[in-house]
Amino acid sequence: MGQDDDRATVELSRHALGMLERAVRLGHYGSPSELIEDAFRSRTGDDLLGYSVAELRLLGDEGEASGVGQGLTISEIQQAALSLAKAR
Repeated sequence: MGQDDDRATVELSRHALGMLERAVRLGHYGSPSELIEDAFRSRTGDDLLGYSVAELRLLGDEGEASGVGQGLTISEIQQAALSLAKAR
């Protein structure tokens, strides 16, 4: 594939396709492409601060459920997030 290609076609077993469709249907991923990209990131170590897409979604959901913020500045929030990521 050339550098300008942004699409690929793959063949999956029925079992793998069913797993992919189920993960998307359950909301673990927004699309099949998102799941496949997450799998590549996990395999190559090119991840999102050590979190999978599913974990980031869960963290986002927890954040929304926690309610209104505590009056922190964006810099304070960023510093706290970096500290948490380093602690992992």
